[in-house]
Amino acid sequence: MNEKITRNRSMSDVRIFAWELAGFAFIVILGIPLHSGFAWCGHYPGIAWLTPVNESTWEHFKLCFWPGLVFALVEMKAFGATADSFWRAKALGLLSMPVAIILFFYGYTAFLGHHVLAADILIFIAAVAIGQAISYRFLKSAASRSRWWSTVVTALALAFVWFTYDPPRLFLFKDPITGEYGISEQQDQTLGAARDIQRKVEDSRFVKADRGLFAIKK
Repeated sequence: MNEKITRNRSMSDVRIFAWELAGFAFIVILGIPLHSGFAWCGHYPGIAWLTPVNESTWEHFKLCFWPGLVFALVEMKAFGATADSFWRAKALGLLSMPVAIILFFYGYTAFLGHHVLAADILIFIAAVAIGQAISYRFLKSAASRSRWWSTVVTALALAFVWFTYDPPRLFLFKDPITGEYGISEQQDQTLGAARDIQRKVEDSRFVKADRGLFAIKK
């Protein structure tokens, strides 16, 4: 009997490990291109909550959080209903990624005096690995039926949305390049110019009237 229980537990551990490993790959593969998502979308404010809008440390946390949350929702359908510790594991994993980024990034930049892009990418990958390892560890552990863990994840998601448009004047939220917070004035101007072009295109369109087709300039 004990041997059978041990075998079943081992199989469960392998299944959890496979999911967390897949989550690591998913977050890294989706997170890296997500860095340029705001520019790819023409600095559209409606997408700003999902992608980094500047080079602040806080904005780069989105690269871990949103892909991690998406994968967690997919993973929950696989075995979340039978794993009472699911949201505890996910909350601690998602929270540990930004903490790891803070420690590693400010640690090495304090030593070097500047940042290195390759090091930043490696830190991102390492932070995701740490978060998934912590998630794996707590998914294996004793069940936790507290609903507060899902509330923590929800609060973190709301914080990313809110602080995108109204960031606190703290160092984590400050763009080290422009010295600004949140969406910069330059990005607003770019969006305004794009809207002007779109308006001119719309104004030059032909409309249909009872007496035929004619162009109207407003």
